[in-house]
Amino acid sequence: MVAYVKIERGLGPDGRIAVVRFDRGDGINALSPEALRQLTAAARSFEDDVATSVVVLAGSNDAHRGG
Repeated sequence: MVAYVKIERGLGPDGRIAVVRFDRGDGINALSPEALRQLTAAARSFEDDVATSVVVLAGSNDAHRGG
């Protein structure tokens, strides 16, 4: 399985920010069924996370250029 989602936690001055970065790797970043499953799992991973106050969803830096 290819990992489309990467989660970085503990960011920011107080460590209360997380970034969920989505990158399908093909420059399109369309929401395929597998990509949706991974994004859903990422969202669920914050359900009981009292240490995170802000979650930022971002694409990759190259997504708009096609790689």
